Amino acid sequence: MIYLTKFILIYFSFYLSFFINKKFKNFDQPGLNKTHKKKVLNSGGIGPMLILTVGILYSMFYGQFEYSDYFYNIPQLWVAPTSILIFTLISFYDDFNYIPYQVRLCVQLSIIYLCISLFPINPEYNFQTPIFNGMIPLKIDIILTIFFWVFIINSTNFVDGADGMYSFQITSTFFALSVIFYFIEEFFHFYVSLSMFLIGFTFLPFNLGNKFKMYIGDTGSIPSGFVLGWMTLSLINMGYYLSGILINILFLSDVTITLIRRLFNKKSIFLRHNDFIFKQTIIKYGSKNYFSYALPLQIIFVFLAIFLCLV
Repeated sequence: MIYLTKFILIYFSFYLSFFINKKFKNFDQPGLNKTHKKKVLNSGGIGPMLILTVGILYSMFYGQFEYSDYFYNIPQLWVAPTSILIFTLISFYDDFNYIPYQVRLCVQLSIIYLCISLFPINPEYNFQTPIFNGMIPLKIDIILTIFFWVFIINSTNFVDGADGMYSFQITSTFFALSVIFYFIEEFFHFYVSLSMFLIGFTFLPFNLGNKFKMYIGDTGSIPSGFVLGWMTLSLINMGYYLSGILINILFLSDVTITLIRRLFNKKSIFLRHNDFIFKQTIIKYGSKNYFSYALPLQIIFVFLAIFLCLV
């Protein structure tokens, strides 16, 4: 019953987003490096991300499952909903009034540094060792964790550059994470991942429709990237390294290859562009051609990631 309620709340939160953005005339205008030809309402993520924040707080105190030792060993879990709320509000403001990328990047790095407390403390080091569990020096582990997490946040924002892409990434990655966390009995992380899956799935008719068409905007993609990074790193921290990589490899490899190419060509990696492989494919050959190979590939990666966690 709680999941049906969650779905209904998320569904109607998109209508709330639509009317809020229409009230404030928050449109994403067509431009040189954009795929749409008409203005479209932006910041569709404002409602669902607020629902997600409340939902995580509710699950922290009133969760229906018996949570694991991993959950109870997280020192500062309140940092997660607080960070989601901050990212949502800052990104919503940014959709109206441009915030320089230098400022946004500094904010992201600062928040993610504090979010290291979302992983249990390694008793051998009296501090968190999120990725490498003591195999490399502690400070390097923390630095790599922060940069990897921030990279996932911005990669999710980059991937949200064409109709259907946000839902494709969020539903596929969080479907895998939901299944894995359920079977390894990490039920808090399962709840968060399932909530994100529902957001990605529910957004699709709004994104592809006509009457209530919206873009998720930075308001949705930035906090979504934060949660994706949190869940991926948590899975890695639990020891499922390869599964965490496989779930994200299709999207992260596209962004990584494109940014490396731009650096070699002495182009800015911070300015809006259409150089991503998925964008070039969609622009030249259409969405159907992109999804004809991307969807089967992602399905293979997802089920391989799940299989590796279950054997």
